[in-house]
Amino acid sequence: MNHQQTAKQIRNLIAKGQLEKAANALVSYFDKEMKEEDKAKVQLYNQVINQLSQLSDLKKEELSGVISQVDAGLKRNKIRMALLEITDGLEEWEEGKTVKPISASPPSVLDNDKKRWKVVAGFMGLILIGFLIWWMIPNGADTTIPKGCYVKTSISTPLLMEPEWDAGRLGSLQKNKYYEVHEVVVEDFAGRNNKYYKVRDNKLGVGFVKHGPLVDEVSDACGRIKVTEKNPPPSGCYITTATLTSLRSQANLFATGSRLPSNKHYQVIETKFVQELDTKYRFFKIQDPQLGIGWVTEKDHLDFISPKCPTKDTTPLPQD
Repeated sequence: MNHQQTAKQIRNLIAKGQLEKAANALVSYFDKEMKEEDKAKVQLYNQVINQLSQLSDLKKEELSGVISQVDAGLKRNKIRMALLEITDGLEEWEEGKTVKPISASPPSVLDNDKKRWKVVAGFMGLILIGFLIWWMIPNGADTTIPKGCYVKTSISTPLLMEPEWDAGRLGSLQKNKYYEVHEVVVEDFAGRNNKYYKVRDNKLGVGFVKHGPLVDEVSDACGRIKVTEKNPPPSGCYITTATLTSLRSQANLFATGSRLPSNKHYQVIETKFVQELDTKYRFFKIQDPQLGIGWVTEKDHLDFISPKCPTKDTTPLPQD
């Protein structure tokens, strides 16, 4: 796959709101194609890693509830624009061709591009005007209450494409409207159960509403219908990967590794305690369908470790 085809595929992921998948696709491509002497691509690679780190921090802030929905949306938009800028650089890159330098600091990509700032500012202004008009119009929502399981929307309740924490949005549902629920999905995410309701909107189509403060009401009947589990965790000792979790070739902090998909559960085959300087770290032996068997460590980038995993080293000391 050439640079243009890769860039097109990544733009499609960004358009769907799948920023983490887009960033991981960029990293995977650079890992295969990048040469140490190619300074331009090294710069692009470092920027992608920076964006992955920002996505990971944003995810933790959202899970802990320390960031508002508006601020989270602004951060996600900055990351989206930075990834698009990096993708532009990838598409322009060819063998023997100089790549236009890109600022090493990802947030400053917007600051240095006045044209893009004007487009973004104009777009946000239109959204604000549209929201104000919508808010001032008398509420004409259908107040008919469905039978069985239903949800009632709040202000700007988003309709998601998939029952996932980072899923793209189809749009915002009309406020104070009742929707019949066709399916309840529970996603295990970093040890937490996020609940989603599958609904159909006449304008936006079929999507998912996440249970939380943006849902005004959930009928009691929803607690009696069968729940579909998405990404269910294994039994016993297991770990859940984060954005930058790597599968190492050995149980060693300095061993080379390959990046694993994020928010995925892995059954632990073996737990090993390794002494590095004055600290003892846990390493977990797992198997990935594509990468094979390797080790991950609690020291870096794990979203969750099952409490059933060993916490103390019970290996007997060697006899003299």
